[in-house]
Amino acid sequence: TAIAETASPFEMNLLCSIIEPDMVRLAALYMSVRDLAKLKSILEEIEPIVTNAELFAHLEKKFLLAIAEGTHNRLLLTVYTIIHEVRRQPRWCATRIRSLSPERIAENQARLGSLYESLESRDTESAVEFMKLVIAGHQDDLLNSR
Repeated sequence: TAIAETASPFEMNLLCSIIEPDMVRLAALYMSVRDLAKLKSILEEIEPIVTNAELFAHLEKKFLLAIAEGTHNRLLLTVYTIIHEVRRQPRWCATRIRSLSPERIAENQARLGSLYESLESRDTESAVEFMKLVIAGHQDDLLNSR
């Protein structure tokens, strides 16, 4: 879509900082056992990655979209699908991949693992805090990739 092709990094970061914390709050409350199993499966694909930034970036997007799906809120999922489309644009992918050194991959894996654990234990406040760390990490990665 045109919006996905023209969204600026500032617009994207602002939207994610507004939506994603409350998205994980809802997910912590509404994710089913099946949703959590799907999320765990994606996390298990993410965990062994050491240097493959392209694969990590792809699975990270898949992980976050699975959280959005786990809210069972159609309107939120529609908005998050647009965010997902922006992240799939070639310039976004290239920027994200450039920022992912093995150290950054390991840091992001730890954040996503902690986020999963907080969702699994239905700890809404921890889920929100870990999501804020994921968002901050993305913002740092974007700034450091330039």
